[in-house]
Amino acid sequence: EEILREGSQVVPQSQVLIGNLINLYVDRKQTKEAIEYLQQAISRNPTAQLYNVLGSVQESAGDLDNALINFNKAIQLDENYVDAIANIGRLYYNQGVKIEEEAMDTKDPAKKKEMDTQKNDKIRQALPYFEKAYELNMEDPQVQTMLRQTYYRLGQADPKFKMKHPELSRGDF
Repeated sequence: EEILREGSQVVPQSQVLIGNLINLYVDRKQTKEAIEYLQQAISRNPTAQLYNVLGSVQESAGDLDNALINFNKAIQLDENYVDAIANIGRLYYNQGVKIEEEAMDTKDPAKKKEMDTQKNDKIRQALPYFEKAYELNMEDPQVQTMLRQTYYRLGQADPKFKMKHPELSRGDF
C-alpha cells in the first residue's frame, strides 16, 4: 500500500498505480479510504477516469447524489466518455428497478400506481444516456443490453435503432 501511495504521488498521471491502490482499498472494503485517496488524486491530476471511478465507489457505498455529481464531472472533462455516460444511465435505471421492487410489496393500488410512474420516470431518465453510450460504442455488448432492457421496460422501441441496428430489436420489445 505504501509503495503504491508513494509511486502515485511521484507519478500522479499513472492510472496503473492509482488504479491498483484504489482496487486494494475496495478489495479491503475500505471505501472511506478509497474515496479520500481518489479525491487527493483528483486534486493532483483531475481526469475523467478518476471522477468516474470516484462516482462508482460512491455509488457502491450508497451515496448516489455524489456519484451522479462525479459521473457528470467526468463527462464535463470528456463528453464522449462512454463509461461515465453509461454509469449515469445505469444509476437511473437501477433506481427505477428498486422502486419497482418496492412497489411489488405495496398493497395500496394508488401507491403502487404512483410508484410505477416514479419507476418509469427513472428509467426514462436512463434512456438518453444509454442511447448516447450506444451511439459512441455500438460494439459494446453491455451497452447494447442496457439499451435493449431500457426499451423493453418502457415498452418503446426507437425506430432509428431498429432500422439501423436490428440486433437491438430481436423481438425483445
